Amino acid sequence: MEVDGVKILVTHGHRYGVKTSLTELEHATRAKSCQIAFFGHSHVLGVWREEDILLINPGSLKFPKGAIRQKTYAIVRNCDHTSNVTFYNIDGEIINLG
Repeated sequence: MEVDGVKILVTHGHRYGVKTSLTELEHATRAKSCQIAFFGHSHVLGVWREEDILLINPGSLKFPKGAIRQKTYAIVRNCDHTSNVTFYNIDGEIINLG
């Protein structure tokens, strides 16, 4: 999909082995000429930058896992070609990743 000129890959993540490594997902994102990939499968929230690619796992609203065991989602805002990712809990409160 494309939003405001930014190409985005959205995938569950299991076909790219995201529980082991993000390398396959990064390669698929590049191959599809996308700048951002949203993925799940691990239920662990996080954001990673691999050069010019942004990989985002918003966590889970149903079965959260990892260090932050809150039900979470992510909102991405693009400002002048810089992506800002903010994670929120189910009550709309910002999650600070430290």
